[in-house]
Order: sequence, then C-alpha cells, then structure tokens
Amino acid sequence: MNRASSLNPWGIRSYDHTDVRHLPAYQRAADAIGELQRALHAEQPDMRIDDFHHLLVDLAAGRRILDRCPTCSAGPHLPYRIEHDDNGTTGHYECGCGHTWFCGWGITRPYTLADAA
Repeated sequence: MNRASSLNPWGIRSYDHTDVRHLPAYQRAADAIGELQRALHAEQPDMRIDDFHHLLVDLAAGRRILDRCPTCSAGPHLPYRIEHDDNGTTGHYECGCGHTWFCGWGITRPYTLADAA
C-alpha cells in the first residue's frame, strides 16, 4: 500500500485489475467502498487517506474471523475490534440487537481467498 505524500496525496499506487474487472462483485465492492467513504467523511471529515486504507485492509482481514451472535444467532458478523498477540487473535463483535461478545481464534496458517468464500 502506498502512503500518501506531497507528491501522491491520495496514496494511489499503480495497479491493473484487468483479470477481475468483469466480476459483478468487483463493481459492487467499489460501490460499497464509496458508500463507506461518504459515511466516514460525514462522521470524521479529517480522516487521513492512509487511515482509510488501513480500515479497508482491516475489514478484509477481519473476514477471516466472522462470528454469529451467541445470544440471538444473528450473523455472521465482522469484528469491530481485533487484538492479536502470540497467544492468538480475539475478535470483538456486536450484532444488530446490541449484543456484544468476544471470541478467541487460534490462527495457525496463512489466510487465503478460499477462507473468505
């Protein structure tokens, strides 16, 4: 990920998504990112683009540990906070009913796109 700088204030890097541009999910993801960007701008207008990039990477990584609410079974839900240390990973969650919980995960292998399916 390129960091924003005076010569590249938006942190854009060169890329080529030719091989996936035809996927309907590609455009839906771009639309969802735009919607998130507009909502964040309304709440945090001074958010730096680097922080937004980190948020997107965190959202993608959090897909590895989706979880269902243990109280009402709603979900799966993406963790709103993740803590990772040598003992494993803990995800913190909240469902639409307002229930909150956390769950520990022992992640022992690299994350692949197959995990996100």
